[in-house]
Amino acid sequence: MGISGIVERLAWNKRFKIGMKTLEKNEIGESINHCSKMLRGEHSAVEAYQSVIEKFGDVPGMHEIRRILDDHRIVIGELEETIYSMGGMPDNESGAWGTFVGLVQSSANLFGEGSALAALKAGEEKGLFDYIAAVDAGFLLLTCENLYRYRLIPITQHHIRTLEVIGGVMS
Repeated sequence: MGISGIVERLAWNKRFKIGMKTLEKNEIGESINHCSKMLRGEHSAVEAYQSVIEKFGDVPGMHEIRRILDDHRIVIGELEETIYSMGGMPDNESGAWGTFVGLVQSSANLFGEGSALAALKAGEEKGLFDYIAAVDAGFLLLTCENLYRYRLIPITQHHIRTLEVIGGVMS
């Protein structure tokens, strides 16, 4: 490989071409970091929903909670796939989001199903806010933006509505 080949390879290593737009590594890094943050939140959601199911497994409405849990497991796979496609390595833990699981468990132990559902809804609302804020900020790669805009925002909105209905039934 001659000098021109080495220079060309170095230039390619410093940026990736996606469609007609050349993206610097820091732009890709921002998308990977945000997807990783949301992935940690999804891991936390799985832990929180599992905790509620373990505590209140026979309460009416738990089939919907199980469906939401399954949705979060699917979203984990979608976010991991997106992170891999951008050259990142997905996290396998909830990280700091794990404290949210403790809140859900404490609420369930102290105050019952209604408080646990309120904590789950608060987690969904936080996730929705983060997805919308990232899309509005405009820093995401199109792959992430489309995943957030057309898949994760609508499904999170649906989760919130479902939790409101379940909460109304339990009241």
